[in-house]
Amino acid sequence: MSLLRLLTWDWRNPFTSKNVYQFLILLSIILVSCFFHLWNLDGFPSIYRDEDHYLRKAMHIMEGEGLQEDSDDLISYQSHKYDHPYFGQLFLGGVLKLIGYPDILSPKAGDLHSIEMLYLVPRVIMGLLAVVDTFLIYKIGQVRYNKNIGLLSAAIFAVVPITWVLRRIWLEPIQLPFILLSILFAIYLNKKSTKAPITKYFFQEKLITTIFSGVFLGIAIFTKIPAFLFIPLIAFLIFSLNKQNLKYLGLWFIPVIIIPLIWPANALYLGELDEWFNALTWQSERTNNGIFVAFQKLFMIDPLFLVISIFSVAIGAIRKDLFILLGVLPFIIFCCVIGYVSYWHLIPIIPILSISVSLMIFDLAKRFLQTRNHTIFLLIFIFSIIIPSCIISTNLITSNTTEFHLNVISAISKEVKNFNLNNNNTTFGNIDKNQNSDNDKNKLTVLGTNYWLWIPKYILDSGKNMYKNNFIANDVKTDNILLVAGDNFIKTMTRGNNTKDNVMQLKEIYSESDLISKIEQNTTKSIETNGSFDLDPKGSKKIELRKIY
Repeated sequence: MSLLRLLTWDWRNPFTSKNVYQFLILLSIILVSCFFHLWNLDGFPSIYRDEDHYLRKAMHIMEGEGLQEDSDDLISYQSHKYDHPYFGQLFLGGVLKLIGYPDILSPKAGDLHSIEMLYLVPRVIMGLLAVVDTFLIYKIGQVRYNKNIGLLSAAIFAVVPITWVLRRIWLEPIQLPFILLSILFAIYLNKKSTKAPITKYFFQEKLITTIFSGVFLGIAIFTKIPAFLFIPLIAFLIFSLNKQNLKYLGLWFIPVIIIPLIWPANALYLGELDEWFNALTWQSERTNNGIFVAFQKLFMIDPLFLVISIFSVAIGAIRKDLFILLGVLPFIIFCCVIGYVSYWHLIPIIPILSISVSLMIFDLAKRFLQTRNHTIFLLIFIFSIIIPSCIISTNLITSNTTEFHLNVISAISKEVKNFNLNNNNTTFGNIDKNQNSDNDKNKLTVLGTNYWLWIPKYILDSGKNMYKNNFIANDVKTDNILLVAGDNFIKTMTRGNNTKDNVMQLKEIYSESDLISKIEQNTTKSIETNGSFDLDPKGSKKIELRKIY
């Protein structure tokens, strides 16, 4: 069996009615997944502040400015620039650079459509990754169990409302396909291994499969550290089904360990290993309301799927299905132990839950239903999940919740452009940091969080302006200041340096500034669940543009 068949359809009997039927079902599921993960990405969901954070990091890479941002580029916590490993920003920046982003969009300052497209393109990348996830879930279910489990698992993942979180530009959607690929290669390592001929080719194929599985998990960990929680599951898949795989397990661990070590190795090379340790400690000691509130938010997003999936994991425990238990429980336990958990941190276990639900449906139908009614009741179980999920998901993805964020950035870029034109500065183009000078009184200093400023700074600005997301007294050297004042503006801008003098000077600047415009979020368009639950309580709902010039 060729290794290529791992990710392709079985073409040994391509024209049998059974194969054609299954192929059409899979194709339909993929098309449905395309609809739910790619439709109206510029309108739903609302733009979360962390999306700006990761896009800013990607643009920093694309500008050739290195893996780490300067202190002036960081948001509020300057001493913790080692927040996550590098692969997420390298992947996103590399793909965007490959397609010619942002030049292919010809962005214009103050043009709402231009700003909209700047978010749409990277969100399309996230959506395409989710479609790939759908196919990989099918393959995992098929190879581990059977084709029916694979098809139903993929269908559930494609339509349930909870998967709209994959539409945002976060690290988890980038990380997820690599986790799934690692699991899939580990499962394939034992596929019919006892019947395979003991040949040199066979051992070479197992060797390659093992290395690929390790590389993919290493990349996932290099994207975000919690992916290491899938080590027990994949190690179980490699070793438990064939005790002779112990040497392959050792080989598998090499890329799993070495690839993530690039992160601290780079910090050591830069002489910043202490900063790396401090950031790691800070990340582990951050606190919020923990996993229970994260589950509460997921319940508000998709109560049907969450309740059924919890029940299915319980049934998996009764069945002693270690694939389900090792795929879910280590992640849940880890989230209970650490102090900082947000609802999107649980994205990596959604595919395992989808497989768990499909297993439960077939298991219950087989155990408790009479043979003659088996198919009817099985279809009732399936459609009782699929149809409500399709209705809710369709209602969500056809809404418009990005308007506020796009309007704010459009207004900022328009004001900066007008200032440049009125003061004979260079019009918008590629940034040139060498042109900046703190002593030039005719330049403009923009004060605001970097969640608003990455597009004006990296894409639309000529480098004539200074962008500060942390206010320090006497650090503003220009006579002209533009304030992007959101909720808790003073507190946010001085969080990195909240001395009395610093706070008082910023308050004085704010009081002396003139109001240009006020942009408020339409709360009726902020519904991102099947209820009215706010999933971004810390995000600004009102922005004032103010100026001193």
